[in-house]
Amino acid sequence: RTLLAFTYLHANRGGQAVSQFEKAVRDKERMHGPHAASTLSARNGLALAYERADRATDAISLLERNLADCQRFLGEDDLLTESTSHSLQSVTHRHTHPTQLRRYARPRPPTKKTPRRRP
Repeated sequence: RTLLAFTYLHANRGGQAVSQFEKAVRDKERMHGPHAASTLSARNGLALAYERADRATDAISLLERNLADCQRFLGEDDLLTESTSHSLQSVTHRHTHPTQLRRYARPRPPTKKTPRRRP
């Protein structure tokens, strides 16, 4: 089911990917528990599907919860924790209004203007 969901995701079929990832997350939770790495990984996929389906708020919310779970149950240095953190940063950056991004941007050095010569 997860493979099918990723196939839909990569084919830009966000709605179908969401449906498949939701089923995959339920299956993983039932089979492995809510804090297993495979369940947490499926939740990351669901969050990315939410973003692709124009549900950025849902994606960010799920990634925030999932990152906290990854840190708690897998540890700070786990690859899935790092991947979840990166996904959260990327999705947040893509869906934050540009005026809000300014506070995170590094200041640019002043540009040196050279006077124009007239012909």
